[in-house]
Amino acid sequence: EIGMTTFFHCSTDPKIQIIKEAMMEEDMFIGDPADPTVLKDAHEQGHATKWKNKVLHGKFLTRLEEGGCDLISSWAWLTDTDLKRTTEAMIFAAQDQSLRTNWLICTSEQDSNISPLCRMCQEFNETIEHILNGCQKLSHAEYKKRHDKVAATLHWCLSFDRGFEVEGSWFQHRAANILEHESIKILWDFSIQTDNLVEANKPDIVVVNKLDRSALIIDVAIPRDNLVSERELDKIQKYQPLRRELLRIWTLREVTVVPIVIGALGGISPKLSRYLSLLTTRLKPAQLQKTALYGSTDILRHVLGIMT
Repeated sequence: EIGMTTFFHCSTDPKIQIIKEAMMEEDMFIGDPADPTVLKDAHEQGHATKWKNKVLHGKFLTRLEEGGCDLISSWAWLTDTDLKRTTEAMIFAAQDQSLRTNWLICTSEQDSNISPLCRMCQEFNETIEHILNGCQKLSHAEYKKRHDKVAATLHWCLSFDRGFEVEGSWFQHRAANILEHESIKILWDFSIQTDNLVEANKPDIVVVNKLDRSALIIDVAIPRDNLVSERELDKIQKYQPLRRELLRIWTLREVTVVPIVIGALGGISPKLSRYLSLLTTRLKPAQLQKTALYGSTDILRHVLGIMT
């Protein structure tokens, strides 16, 4: 009733105003009109709560919260990119656990003729999370391809901003192992030799600024969405020994570890924008989300045989 009262009182449509006057004469309104913004926010929050409380379809919102993800920016790919409708639909279906995996068919449809195990590895239940992040049969090809596309997007922007010749668009980019001119060196997937033993000595990208004697150690990860913030911290800790070695052997003034972590279904942490600002002003989080999500939908199509 309050919603209807608010609608009639706030509308500027002349026809609606005529109806409002007639309804007021008949004393048909119940209660006073509310603030439309407050009413809209409460309505949207109610929908979000209902969604989150769904046993199966609400899991993704819980995963975002568990991963310390930004609950607003994690949806930037919807408004700031131009994904195809079929791709958007698949992402939503994956988030809602609605794609017909072996596990879903076995448990929801109770089909005893279908094993819940992954059709690729035959070891674990074939859930969306397993397909996107947990299958060993996919780790050396499909997961790496998705990871490298995100890293290559970064490499294209870093190279362009720093005066290197690049292809016309990021999706055509083939990263060179070493790019160098008088002021900048960029290393791609390059094992760095150190005096002391450093196990993590091959980050995705290293950018060295020769003029101000600084460097950026950049490493990309696309984990489950409930592990986004944890992976960011892992990356920072993982490359501290290499950071200390580079400060010493390359006589640098400053070395910064920059983790770039995108959830397999789009979750990002509140820190991602700040990390990207250390690298380039050309790239928004939504563009990296788009690249990661294209990789995830390719994996789902490959495993589940979806032909869209």
